Amino acid sequence: MAGLPPCLIVASAKEILLEDAAVLRDKLQSSGIAVDYVQWAQTPHAFAVLARWLPEARAALERTALFIRQHAAS
Repeated sequence: MAGLPPCLIVASAKEILLEDAAVLRDKLQSSGIAVDYVQWAQTPHAFAVLARWLPEARAALERTALFIRQHAAS
Protein backbone atom coordinates (compact mmCIF):
# COMPACT_ATOMS: atom_id res chain seq x y z
CA MET A 1 0.00 0.00 0.00
CA ALA A 2 3.00 2.28 0.40
CA GLY A 3 3.04 5.03 -2.18
CA LEU A 4 -0.70 5.30 -2.59
CA PRO A 5 -2.24 8.79 -2.48
CA PRO A 6 -4.57 9.92 0.33
CA CYS A 7 -7.77 7.87 0.29
CA LEU A 8 -11.39 8.57 1.10
CA ILE A 9 -13.50 5.63 2.27
CA VAL A 10 -17.25 6.15 2.56
CA ALA A 11 -19.28 3.35 4.14
CA SER A 12 -22.58 2.73 5.88
CA ALA A 13 -23.07 1.08 9.23
CA LYS A 14 -25.58 -1.10 7.35
CA GLU A 15 -23.04 -1.81 4.59
CA ILE A 16 -22.44 -5.46 3.74
CA LEU A 17 -18.81 -4.50 3.08
CA LEU A 18 -18.40 -2.47 6.29
CA GLU A 19 -15.81 -4.84 7.77
CA ASP A 20 -13.84 -4.75 4.51
CA ALA A 21 -13.89 -0.94 4.55
CA ALA A 22 -12.51 -0.93 8.10
CA VAL A 23 -9.79 -3.46 7.20
CA LEU A 24 -8.77 -1.35 4.20
CA ARG A 25 -8.67 1.77 6.38
CA ASP A 26 -6.45 0.02 8.92
CA LYS A 27 -4.07 -1.33 6.26
CA LEU A 28 -3.76 2.07 4.61
CA GLN A 29 -3.10 3.78 7.93
CA SER A 30 -0.53 1.12 8.88
CA SER A 31 1.27 1.90 5.62
CA GLY A 32 1.36 5.60 6.44
CA ILE A 33 -1.32 6.56 3.93
CA ALA A 34 -3.64 9.42 4.92
CA VAL A 35 -7.19 8.10 5.15
CA ASP A 36 -10.44 10.00 5.54
CA TYR A 37 -12.94 7.37 6.75
CA VAL A 38 -16.61 8.36 6.87
CA GLN A 39 -19.27 6.00 8.18
CA TRP A 40 -22.94 6.86 7.74
CA ALA A 41 -25.47 5.41 10.17
CA GLN A 42 -28.60 4.45 8.24
CA THR A 43 -27.78 4.28 4.54
CA PRO A 44 -27.79 1.37 2.07
CA HIS A 45 -24.89 0.07 -0.01
CA ALA A 46 -23.83 2.55 -2.73
CA PHE A 47 -26.17 5.17 -1.28
CA ALA A 48 -24.36 8.06 -2.99
CA VAL A 49 -26.13 7.17 -6.26
CA LEU A 50 -29.38 8.13 -4.52
CA ALA A 51 -28.40 11.80 -4.19
CA ARG A 52 -31.63 12.88 -5.84
CA TRP A 53 -33.61 11.43 -2.94
CA LEU A 54 -31.32 11.13 0.09
CA PRO A 55 -29.83 14.13 1.87
CA GLU A 56 -27.14 11.81 3.25
CA ALA A 57 -26.14 10.93 -0.30
CA ARG A 58 -25.85 14.60 -1.24
CA ALA A 59 -23.74 15.21 1.86
CA ALA A 60 -21.50 12.25 0.99
CA LEU A 61 -20.97 13.63 -2.52
CA GLU A 62 -20.17 17.06 -1.09
CA ARG A 63 -17.66 15.44 1.27
CA THR A 64 -16.12 13.59 -1.69
CA ALA A 65 -15.84 16.81 -3.69
CA LEU A 66 -14.18 18.54 -0.73
CA PHE A 67 -11.70 15.68 -0.38
CA ILE A 68 -10.82 15.92 -4.07
CA ARG A 69 -10.42 19.70 -3.92
CA GLN A 70 -8.18 19.45 -0.86
CA HIS A 71 -5.90 16.80 -2.30
CA ALA A 72 -5.85 17.94 -5.92
CA ALA A 73 -4.38 21.22 -4.75
CA SER A 74 -1.52 19.45 -2.95
